[in-house]
Amino acid sequence: MKMQIQVTGPGTSLMLKKLGVKYRSAYLWKVLYRKASTVDYDLVPSSVNHIFSDPLHCYTLSELGILIPWGFFQSVPIQKAKNGIWFFQEVSGKVKSFASEIEARAYFLIYLITSHQITIKEVNSPVIYNQPVTKEIQD
Repeated sequence: MKMQIQVTGPGTSLMLKKLGVKYRSAYLWKVLYRKASTVDYDLVPSSVNHIFSDPLHCYTLSELGILIPWGFFQSVPIQKAKNGIWFFQEVSGKVKSFASEIEARAYFLIYLITSHQITIKEVNSPVIYNQPVTKEIQD
């Protein structure tokens, strides 16, 4: 599976950035071409030794899991329909649909921030010790 479909897209990543999300992710969207309202991006690892004046971080599903506080993550009203479409239902009853779980969970994070249920400080400084722990099985 291509990595480009395993991370938040440029549009969603830009919305998260505009909200103030500054968590350092494993990948970045690098601008390849910009003209008027057209922008083409390339996905690069954030460990690549490029100097970006304004990096556009994108997030994997596991990184979103770190950014969304566990209590919210457990009760996420995100479901997958039989046709493969993911959907999220806001408290107001409004339903949004998405082509991928990553985009649905990213929207949920945006929703939590814009509805003031969590703060940017909480997102940018996730409490890792509050996340569930999995243990490796030793032989």
